[in-house]
Amino acid sequence: MIRRGTGIFVLVTGIAIGFTVGVGVSSPHQSASAKGTSKTIQTLEGAIKRNATDIANLKRQFRLLSGKTAKLGGRVRGNRRATSTIATKSGIRIEFRDDPY
Repeated sequence: MIRRGTGIFVLVTGIAIGFTVGVGVSSPHQSASAKGTSKTIQTLEGAIKRNATDIANLKRQFRLLSGKTAKLGGRVRGNRRATSTIATKSGIRIEFRDDPY
């Protein structure tokens, strides 16, 4: 989710646990989930450009996030959800949730 003072909420879903290719890297070996994530970041760019957020920094943080998310490992069962949150310089909190249900 993107949380802003104006009350705009954007839910980011469908990000698979443990993809290994960094965001923004175009290669034939890039996983489908990484491509989807790259597209998601492009969508986020349009949404948060008004806040003059450093997009490159956001992508860098997202790469770090993907590594942390991978450590959660395995499938998510029951009511447990694999969630990770990053905060950008401008104070936007983005929550990534892998929800298979």
